[in-house]
Amino acid sequence: LATQRSQNDNCHDNIMIDIKEQRDDESEYWQGTDKSQNLAVLPLVPSPSIIQIQQSHGPALKQMQCRFPDASTHDLIRFLKARKYDVNKSASMYGAHLKWREDKFPILEEGVKETLATRKFYMLDDLDRGGRPIIYYCLRRFKEMDYVLEDEINALIYLVEHKVIPRFGLCTDTKMFTVLIDMSGVRSLPLSFLRRLNTVMEANYPETLFRTVLFPVPYFLQKVVSGSLAFVDKKTRDKFAYVNDIKSLENFAMIPVKKMGPDVSEMLKSKRLKY
Repeated sequence: LATQRSQNDNCHDNIMIDIKEQRDDESEYWQGTDKSQNLAVLPLVPSPSIIQIQQSHGPALKQMQCRFPDASTHDLIRFLKARKYDVNKSASMYGAHLKWREDKFPILEEGVKETLATRKFYMLDDLDRGGRPIIYYCLRRFKEMDYVLEDEINALIYLVEHKVIPRFGLCTDTKMFTVLIDMSGVRSLPLSFLRRLNTVMEANYPETLFRTVLFPVPYFLQKVVSGSLAFVDKKTRDKFAYVNDIKSLENFAMIPVKKMGPDVSEMLKSKRLKY
């Protein structure tokens, strides 16, 4: 017992929490209001200090780091948050994630290039105002062309791993991404894809979603769409915003429409999205 205690003490003493201070321009609150729906935009809050992080994550984080010494601090914190700091549940979840990675990777570009070329989803060139990458989903393309579900999921995982994550910033608030979901021309959601997507992201990329913006979604359809997405856990659904005009879209997405890519430009030209 004395030997085990000594080993644990040494493990705890050698743990380094690699936290980067947030840049000054990202430390201020950012707020906006979608007046058409009376919904407040979630604030961009300052990153916690090192002391706060040690106090909030300390004991649980140390146990996780002893169990997974090769894991990044940020990854372990994400999985702890996902399981409300229950170390055993977090460790089980992270262990399953490692097994998933072992089975799933590598995903080669050659194998997903054709799927990515359909532009059902892609990453925008520009980051949002908080320094986060943006994934754009064009849902009508799932109805316009045939697709193989696992091919789409593999292509999305490739996109996240090779395009999105490499653009994450150093601080906690920028190790997340924003999602824009283009609902134009959609009469029914591609639920099989969305369910599989939710399962993969929830199990393997927890706490990486900053916000999901669905547009254009008229107010009278918001409850219908929300009900269709009831399979998504409440914590994630609370990050959903439904908008129907350009000003609201820019406020929630935290990026000008002129930087949202060709699909949004086409929507503006055809007046499917209005001020």
